[in-house]
Amino acid sequence: MVIILMGPQGSGKTTQANKLAESFGIPHLESGEMFRTVAEEDSDLGRRVKAALDSGNLVGIEDADEIIETMFEKAKYHNHVIVDGFPRDLDQAKRHKGHIDRVYNLEVGEVECIKRLNSRGRSDDTPDVIHKRLEQYYQRTVPVLEYFEKAAILERIDGDRNEDQIFNDLHGRIERMLQVGEAELMS
Repeated sequence: MVIILMGPQGSGKTTQANKLAESFGIPHLESGEMFRTVAEEDSDLGRRVKAALDSGNLVGIEDADEIIETMFEKAKYHNHVIVDGFPRDLDQAKRHKGHIDRVYNLEVGEVECIKRLNSRGRSDDTPDVIHKRLEQYYQRTVPVLEYFEKAAILERIDGDRNEDQIFNDLHGRIERMLQVGEAELMS
């Protein structure tokens, strides 16, 4: 079962995915981390990804798809996996929808996202880059949420609460979903 956590930059999706993966004992694949790893490689792909990340742009479609397919290849060796930071646009969602079982979107206001991003201290979290990423999120990712909602695989999560409240909410939902999935397999 592939579980996707979505939300704007600074929504806490990676933090929640890490905690959930540890709690359930399932792998967590983070597309952003995969992109940063590829950006460190001395290759054409690595240089293109690094240039996109350094400028605050999204990784190009073909490059992102290559990296995402590698991610899903790794995921197919596990019964369940939690993925965050993917998909980033509607075309990507449509191309990879067959892999996805459930999407949880952490809904967090822009002011709170900026506050959280400023506090994490990553070198690529400059004010200009943060603003550009949030702008791209609202333009490109919101249609993805609408697409998943129409496909009846999206659940919206109040991400403005504290970390533990969000975790408990997500944990309960995923636990119920996994129990239903196991029961269906046994029948």
